[in-house]
Amino acid sequence: MKNKKVLLIAPYSYPSACGIWARVYSDAKVLKGEGYDVNIFTSNIIKGTGLKSGKNEIYEDLKIRRFSVLLSLGENALFWPQMFFSVLKLRPAIIHVHGYRHPHTLFGLIAGKLVGCIVILTTHATFDKDPRAPFYLKIFDRLYDLLIGWWQLKMFNIVVRITDWEIPYLEKLGCKNAIKIPNAINPIFLTVETDSKSDKRLLYMGRIDPVKRLEWILYAASKLTNYNFRIRGPVQGYENFESNLTNVSIINEKYKPEDFILELKKSDVFILPSIRESFGIVALEAMAMGNILIASDAKGPTEYIVDGVNGFIIKNQEELIEKIEYIYNNWDSMPELIKKGRQTASEYSQDKIGKVLLELYTSLG
Repeated sequence: MKNKKVLLIAPYSYPSACGIWARVYSDAKVLKGEGYDVNIFTSNIIKGTGLKSGKNEIYEDLKIRRFSVLLSLGENALFWPQMFFSVLKLRPAIIHVHGYRHPHTLFGLIAGKLVGCIVILTTHATFDKDPRAPFYLKIFDRLYDLLIGWWQLKMFNIVVRITDWEIPYLEKLGCKNAIKIPNAINPIFLTVETDSKSDKRLLYMGRIDPVKRLEWILYAASKLTNYNFRIRGPVQGYENFESNLTNVSIINEKYKPEDFILELKKSDVFILPSIRESFGIVALEAMAMGNILIASDAKGPTEYIVDGVNGFIIKNQEELIEKIEYIYNNWDSMPELIKKGRQTASEYSQDKIGKVLLELYTSLG
């Protein structure tokens, strides 16, 4: 490919705590390392904060251009159509759009067709919606699929899914040949040496958001007073998230991967009790660091967790308590489970996933 100019389009970028941005960042680093001219277009919104980032930025040698949001119907319905004209001016060889059902997905597709370039969509498993979502958003999703989604998917040169559970949803929309490229773990999580420990210290790190259902952790902490629970991340969607329990620490702040690693090194168990979790890369990062994973039966984690083999799956807060007690009462048998958890995480290394991505791009000519 003579023209190695690539445009990645996503709803959010650094410093947002966002799974899509984590994937875009990972893909951008892989492509940049292979000599591609990587450009990133995104909105100027910092997810979940109400704050805005500057227009242009070079972040770790990646060129990011941000556009003002002209209309917002929710965090997954940001309208910034002015990027359309910047795409026409950039004239990339490949446009890689991230996120199905987002307005920028349609704008990026149309711009790509006008430019005459290859257009790729990575879906990001947006089919499993929050059951508490407003009724109008559920209607919007349904109408989008009926009126736009089915033909939009046909127009992309390539559709990439990140999970297997998306297959029936995509096939229902007429997309039967989506290829699988899952999200990848930051290499730093696979290179840090950790030891098995039993300090009765349990961790959640990520967005402190209602969809993460962290009330289950508070409930467990109220019953297991001789265990220490730590919840850390930016508060989003709550006015306040607090607890007066002495065995619970809640830290409302953004963090870097290095901070996450330090927390994981001090912890035994990582808890992810989400209402929905499309993939859950944070869970794999925790497993890579030797933490035992307890996750809800959301679609994402159940793709790579076998209950009782490489982690634990729970359906309610009572089961969370049961699993915690089981782990510590049977600590001598946990090293084998921890080992299998690390093996599972290693299958999602950036090296392995990056090779699949590069094979795709190389196949495009």
